[in-house]
Amino acid sequence: MHLLSFIFTILPLFAPHTWNAEDAIDDTPGYLRGEQTYEVSFPLQVSPDSSYLICFDGVNQEAWVSLNGSPLGYHAGGYTRFYFDATDKVCNGNNLLSVRVSNAYNPDIPPLSADFTFFGGIHRPAYLTILPKHHILPDGITICTSEVSEKSAVVEVRTQTSFPEDAKCRLRYSVVSPAGDTLRLKKSRFTLQH
Repeated sequence: MHLLSFIFTILPLFAPHTWNAEDAIDDTPGYLRGEQTYEVSFPLQVSPDSSYLICFDGVNQEAWVSLNGSPLGYHAGGYTRFYFDATDKVCNGNNLLSVRVSNAYNPDIPPLSADFTFFGGIHRPAYLTILPKHHILPDGITICTSEVSEKSAVVEVRTQTSFPEDAKCRLRYSVVSPAGDTLRLKKSRFTLQH
């Protein structure tokens, strides 16, 4: 029987940065749009009981991410959080994370124009998240209220996990009022279905 867990460790990788920091106040018209590469080396003691996610809270506007020379993935959009599973790419000792970033004009990525500078770079924190091998995925909980009235509500909760198919699990959830009072507590045992 598994208990779904939110216990994790966060290791900061990049502090927010932009190569356009001076563009709004210098005497040169316009601002730099192009590519830059960020690299950081970090030590790690890898555990077979853990999963490793490289997480970004914002990279403007395209990012190509690799770890130890192996591609992890690509992300388009400068203002959304994203992550890549790096479990199969991390190694004991030093790891090298490389992020190629572009804020070049791309007609396929909104917004296309605005009254602000499209700052290029890793403009929000980036970090390594270390989770138990079996866990709830980041952004893996979806809550939908299909019916709501003054007296009741129908609430559907969907949860995505990294557990193997047919794993037997326990889940506990509660509905809490704005004052912090538990309105409903439910525990259930179930078999995961993918």
